[in-house]
Amino acid sequence: MARRQLKKDEFKEAFVEPFLEGPECVDHAGRETLVIKGLRQNNLKDLDIEIPHDRITAVVGLSGSGKSSLAFDSLFAEGRWRFMESLSTYTRLFLERMDRPELDSIRNIRPAIAVEQKNPVRTSRSTVGTATEINDCLRIIFARIGRVHCTECGAEAQVHDPSRAAGELLKELEGQRVTLGFTIQSKGEEMDALVAGLLKKGFIRIRVGKETYDLSFERPKISKTKKLDVVVDRLVLKGKERARLVDSLETSYREGGGQAWVELEDGKIKRFSNLPVCGVCNAAVEKPTPLSLSFNHPVGACPEC
Repeated sequence: MARRQLKKDEFKEAFVEPFLEGPECVDHAGRETLVIKGLRQNNLKDLDIEIPHDRITAVVGLSGSGKSSLAFDSLFAEGRWRFMESLSTYTRLFLERMDRPELDSIRNIRPAIAVEQKNPVRTSRSTVGTATEINDCLRIIFARIGRVHCTECGAEAQVHDPSRAAGELLKELEGQRVTLGFTIQSKGEEMDALVAGLLKKGFIRIRVGKETYDLSFERPKISKTKKLDVVVDRLVLKGKERARLVDSLETSYREGGGQAWVELEDGKIKRFSNLPVCGVCNAAVEKPTPLSLSFNHPVGACPEC
């Protein structure tokens, strides 16, 4: 058989153009379309078709007319094949191989997901999200980057790590002298041990109510359970003091169970927490987890019904 060298235009038409996305992949309304030419899969005979993207398209017809051949054996098979070709050779060893459909060209195809009509799990709780395991990915996304709102007033809950809290203080209150620390619970009979532990960690000032005590010279007399405010640092908010401010906030978070307070010059108190706390009513808000977004788990079930 004689060999013939392909011309440049013939080579482009046969091997390059079928994989390019050009102007013909756009319909009259300017929407992107999937373009198939010369589809000969199973009982389909030289079918040319355009399917718009970002729309719901239903394939209907008589039994044996080629609906499954178009949807599963052609569109899904080609989309899966191209997606698998983008993976490493080692990864493809663990995936099921699929034959490519018989066609002349297919352009502008996206990675495909196929959901068969049969449902192996016979339960009323099964959905497309659970069958394709998309729900698992969505729960992780919403738990990590979702914004939590207060159940009491509806305001967005804020989470302040030491760096963010320091930036907010320097931006809003630069030049002010502030006192910062953390709060702990104490019982009267544990005062001696508590004071010894605080002194060992280097904390010498505490506040009970409006009274401030220097533990080096005196100890408060407490007869019942009270909250004690331990003073960690007193400083003037300046840009050059940022490292010191962040370090003091980190100490307050570590010793105060993830919470810290800052007293301003006018006596007002600003509270910060590394857990979700309402910025308006200061109510604690539960931090979301993937389980709290699962309707099949007690953690994510409605507390009322």
